[in-house]
Amino acid sequence: MVDAQDSGLTSPEKLATRFSSISHYDNVVVAVSGGSDSVALLHLVRLWLLHSSKQAQPAVSVCTVDHGLRAGSAEEALFVENVALALGYQHHTLHWGGVKPTSGLQDLARNARYDLLTEYAQKLSGRTAILTAHTQNDQAETVLMRLGRGSGPDGMAAIPELTLRDDIAIVRPLLDVTRSQLVAFLDQVGQTWREDPSNTLIDFERIRIRNAQDARNELALSDQALAQTAKRMQRARNSLRQVANDLLSSALDDQELLQYGVFEWSREALERYGHEVAIRCLRHIVKVVGGSHSQPNLSQTEALYDQLRCESFRGWTLHGARLVRERNGAQDKTLIFRETGRNGLATTDLAPSDCILWDGRFLVHTLVDLPENLRLGPLGPEDLEQLEMFRPRNISTALANQIALTLPAVWQGDQLIGLPHLRNCCPQISLDPTYIRRQLCH
Repeated sequence: MVDAQDSGLTSPEKLATRFSSISHYDNVVVAVSGGSDSVALLHLVRLWLLHSSKQAQPAVSVCTVDHGLRAGSAEEALFVENVALALGYQHHTLHWGGVKPTSGLQDLARNARYDLLTEYAQKLSGRTAILTAHTQNDQAETVLMRLGRGSGPDGMAAIPELTLRDDIAIVRPLLDVTRSQLVAFLDQVGQTWREDPSNTLIDFERIRIRNAQDARNELALSDQALAQTAKRMQRARNSLRQVANDLLSSALDDQELLQYGVFEWSREALERYGHEVAIRCLRHIVKVVGGSHSQPNLSQTEALYDQLRCESFRGWTLHGARLVRERNGAQDKTLIFRETGRNGLATTDLAPSDCILWDGRFLVHTLVDLPENLRLGPLGPEDLEQLEMFRPRNISTALANQIALTLPAVWQGDQLIGLPHLRNCCPQISLDPTYIRRQLCH
């Protein structure tokens, strides 16, 4: 059995280092399911605070997500509540309600868990971090799962130590610690835990990989080596991300149509550092101008990139974005902009002194004296004849009309008032001209 003290888990210096990234937060929400990993995390947080200065310590609360998928889940939440109360912490059980899915259950349950934890954290006053108990073993399993899918550097970087979800930090301080170390620690402090029966279900890919650990060790695919691969891939990903960000930032100066949510693809500007960086830029551009919260599928982006480089390329759609190549005399350009889609774009009521992010692309501000009964929504093809002013330089009227259908318009009832982009709609309404530029540089 691994000795927790010898492994450095409980020394004051190691604890201070492990939890240094959350020491400046006002609140820490510890996600505890009742399993050995998360129960050990809660005890380690308590030890860290006992060894820390009593001034400006974060307030700790403990949350258990009850997915309602098993008969024993309520009892497990009660067990965690008793552990938390014994350590002097408040406990909250968060319930995943509604009809449960029949497929993709693990992914959907994980997203629901993070949503519930984030919603709880947002209700707290001050800066808040959520702690989860992902271990080195979880990291290794994720690397193998991503490897089986043919992932690139981002996927192989696996589980990050820190992510943001709706501006709430999610911190994973145990990625260098094994499950056996945590079990040994719990044995030392005399703390029991609950085993999740789903951890034995071979229907789940992660469990099959976990059960094959002996075979993996024989192939020198140890958890430690796989976790080291993830760490190195994180370093490579961060470097590639920085290069791509710098490249995109330098390319924005020549983007005359960006104010309309349109990006002009330039092989000369964006392929100077090779295909990997160019594909990374393309994924981010498609995400931003398509108004999406997520990046497009890597394989689909690679297929698009291959087509972009062909002389015969004419157009493509991907992840809410549309690419159109237009040749007009000496002009030869490929524009990336929002695809209107089958369901059209959103309509939103406007209120005084408001700030609205429309379609994930345009930040719209209103003043206190805004007229009543105004709404923000898209144009229809029948409205285009009223937009003679919208004629961007160096593109055809047909393409300008396609772009116009992706812009927000101000309506009062069925009457078109105008477009904020043309400053012809209402003096109490304005657009943030830098928003989409900032997103591309993010």
